[in-house]
Amino acid sequence: MTAPSTQTTLQTRLQNKVAIITVGGSGIGQELALRLASEGVRVHILGRSGGPLQETAAMHDNIPNTP
Repeated sequence: MTAPSTQTTLQTRLQNKVAIITVGGSGIGQELALRLASEGVRVHILGRSGGPLQETAAMHDNIPNTP
């Protein structure tokens, strides 16, 4: 029997979790928000400007199987 891959284990651990990302509209915050969302995490993003947050949200909508 083979051990589960690290990727499978990570997805299982993150499934149904919630993350709050500050400065989620750009840079590392945006990348983190999108990556966590792709792993099944329900992501809430915060920032000072609505435009970049809306862009991140639109990117999120294009990720398959996100909560």
